[in-house]
Amino acid sequence: MASARALSKEKSKSATASSRDLCDGPSTYRAEKVDQVVDSILSGIFFRAKGVKESELLKRQITSTTTAYQKQLKAVKAE
Repeated sequence: MASARALSKEKSKSATASSRDLCDGPSTYRAEKVDQVVDSILSGIFFRAKGVKESELLKRQITSTTTAYQKQLKAVKAE
């Protein structure tokens, strides 16, 4: 039983050593992955931004602001 554990540990060590030989470095790999994720997120944001109509956005903002000011005016008049 002890020899099976030793053999298992040796296999684990050899697999780790071979994967280390193939890798240029964890920081480079991580930076590339992070860059890919950031590029993907930003591309999605800009793609969605292209679909937004400025006039609709302005109308919603004006409506929201007008409603807020009307509530404030009612509150002031009630005092």
